Amino acid sequence: MVNAGGVLLVKLSPIVGAAPVATHLAFAIGAASVVAATAIMLTRPDIKGALVHSTIGQMGFMLMTCGLGLYAATVVHLVAHGLFKATLFLGSGSAVQRHAGHTAAPPAPRLAPARAAQVAVLAGVAAVAAVGVAAWLLPLHAGGVALSLFAVATAARLAWGWLRRHPTGGALVTVVIVLPGVAIGYLALVGAVTELLAPSLPASGPAAVSAWVLATVVAVLAAGALLLHLAPAVGLGRWRDRLYVAALSAGQQRTYTAAWGHPPWLVPTPRPRPVPQLEGARA
Repeated sequence: MVNAGGVLLVKLSPIVGAAPVATHLAFAIGAASVVAATAIMLTRPDIKGALVHSTIGQMGFMLMTCGLGLYAATVVHLVAHGLFKATLFLGSGSAVQRHAGHTAAPPAPRLAPARAAQVAVLAGVAAVAAVGVAAWLLPLHAGGVALSLFAVATAARLAWGWLRRHPTGGALVTVVIVLPGVAIGYLALVGAVTELLAPSLPASGPAAVSAWVLATVVAVLAAGALLLHLAPAVGLGRWRDRLYVAALSAGQQRTYTAAWGHPPWLVPTPRPRPVPQLEGARA
């Protein structure tokens, strides 16, 4: 049932892809889901809640790919998401044990603002160069520009996390070697699945959202993430704390015990009935 939305849009791609309203609406809902669910996932204190909201964010990204007309990429991410999340859920017990036994990996060290900006620039340059090498070696199919933008954002995040934890020259060499191979493998896999499913799936038509819209969304999200990270240095720490509290509150589950599926104010209050009395009791 988790993948039902993406599967339904892929099955109905000839109909959805012909309507600009449907494709743009799917893209907008997917982008909103990615932002909201990812923000909640980063604030959840429990592993299960973080995995659930991470799944919502992944589903939102698949809606975005459907809005872009990249139905083959949607299929790739549906399968990859199932394998990846199955592994995370099956390994969540071990993660809880490591956390309870205080054997988990220590958090990444805090960097000075100047050092953090330097690491961010290095991560961005390495990501752009890696995806550029992959795009130069592989002929991009229709919609490949949009996928390359996603690959750049993902590679930059991976490089940022690795270089932040290991700010050394050897770590930078590792990023330069590994990232191009990962980008080539990703684009090659999506290209192969696109060729395989080409007879069954329509190509992205004029109703699909353009790659420039995705580029704008990625740029805005990247700028927002960088601004949140540097919020204390630029005097926006109070607003970052407010966003954190808002995301934490939005992720809290609210249950109603009065009646399943209905808030208590919608449940009719039963009227008291008169208790029948026996003749002997009256006497």
